[in-house]
Amino acid sequence: NVIIPDLPGFGDSGEFANNHNIANYSDWLIDLIPKLNLKSPILLGHSFGTIVTAAALANRADACAVVLVNPISAPALKGPRAALTWITQGVHWFTKVVPEPLGNALLRSHIFVRTMSVVMAKTKDPALRKWIHAQHDTNFNNYTSRKVAVEGYLASISHTVAEYAHLIWQPTLLIAGDKDDITGVPAQRAVAREFGNAELVVLHKVGHLTHYERPEEVAAAVRSFIQKLES
Repeated sequence: NVIIPDLPGFGDSGEFANNHNIANYSDWLIDLIPKLNLKSPILLGHSFGTIVTAAALANRADACAVVLVNPISAPALKGPRAALTWITQGVHWFTKVVPEPLGNALLRSHIFVRTMSVVMAKTKDPALRKWIHAQHDTNFNNYTSRKVAVEGYLASISHTVAEYAHLIWQPTLLIAGDKDDITGVPAQRAVAREFGNAELVVLHKVGHLTHYERPEEVAAAVRSFIQKLES
């Protein structure tokens, strides 16, 4: 069984009454897991979700194992595309200080979303690139308010998986792309050593969107990991 919850403030989930920071997202996930009545749950997070997942596990979330896909293992402002991150941070700051309708219009604008999508997609397949862009056009800015978008982005660049790795004892699978512009492979190898029990799978010629561009390989790595847990 696979359960995919919408983070508070995104999709169909209502936003927090207070700040959308890692502490609150972590507490939300810790509270959610027992309500689902799952036997031996395995947590899986991608990108920003890897930080939320790692923080929850470090704070004793109930899970028997964890999969982190394209984990944010190093500060985004120091990553391979640090300049782009600084620009994106500036855009979010601007959208926060202007009137909300203008801020939302910019955050949800086609050019803003498409620029992000073009930068992250590494595939040369025109059909796949078109599909990825359509996914981002539909889902990337499906947030409830400007407050959620700005606070969520700030949370995503203010923390890393590396902060929590040494507190996570569960078997851990890290899946990374060797062309990931947010966290490079050397940083992924370094953080893998910080976990109590982790393995790293690096997929080649793919970046931060391994789940979109190489879903079969990601799924195979996850299945192999689960089979090892069960053996």
